[in-house]
Amino acid sequence: MNFTSKRKSLKKVYEPFGVVLAKSHITPNIITIISIILGFLSAYFFYMHKPLTAAALLFFSGFFDLMDGVVARETEKASKFGAVFDWLADKIVDGVVLFAIGLAYSTPLLTIIAVITNQLHTFIKPVAYAEIGFSQRQKGKIDDPLEGIGF
Repeated sequence: MNFTSKRKSLKKVYEPFGVVLAKSHITPNIITIISIILGFLSAYFFYMHKPLTAAALLFFSGFFDLMDGVVARETEKASKFGAVFDWLADKIVDGVVLFAIGLAYSTPLLTIIAVITNQLHTFIKPVAYAEIGFSQRQKGKIDDPLEGIGF
């Protein structure tokens, strides 16, 4: 399932939380840092064979990952730095969590393959867009013609 294709309907569920969070005056970059910390805690608990705790922490990491963008738009603090920081934070959390799961439950070779392929696939669209010169933006985000395409 591709959750990206469900973004508009899911946005109605999570965006009100971001609006409330925006009123707390926490900056979008601090929210990204909270997401990273929760992601690292999740990785730790996966490694310690506590998958339910780890999954809950990973859920909240993802939740805060969604909230940083909502808060940035609501408070008009969206920036190119914040967009890149958010993207890097996502990749760091993905890699650390996959690495921890691999160390705890798999072989080193499969762990390396999982982490590398997870990281590499995220470069496909940016490279393709750079090559064709695509950079059309709406409200600070690339208006992605490939949105919703994939697994």
